[in-house]
Amino acid sequence: MAPRLSQKEQKEFRGMIQRLETLRKRLGWTQADTARFCKVEQGTYSRWISGQSYPEPLAWAGLKALMPEIVAELRASAKELQQLLKELNEARG
Repeated sequence: MAPRLSQKEQKEFRGMIQRLETLRKRLGWTQADTARFCKVEQGTYSRWISGQSYPEPLAWAGLKALMPEIVAELRASAKELQQLLKELNEARG
């Protein structure tokens, strides 16, 4: 049987996924977009957010290593969205 995440790792993972989902929804990203950044299939990401499954320990370690890149992309998307909204408001002006 493959190794599983410890209880502590599961809690850490759930917290990370919840934060990621909040950002994803706020920015209007699809689950597929977010899954691509997490380097998993959309179905896998969907099972993660529904609590149906957890990544294997090695995959969790890789995902944690990717988090700075994922957060940077989310921030860049947020800035682009803010700029677009600013331009739209100015155009209405």
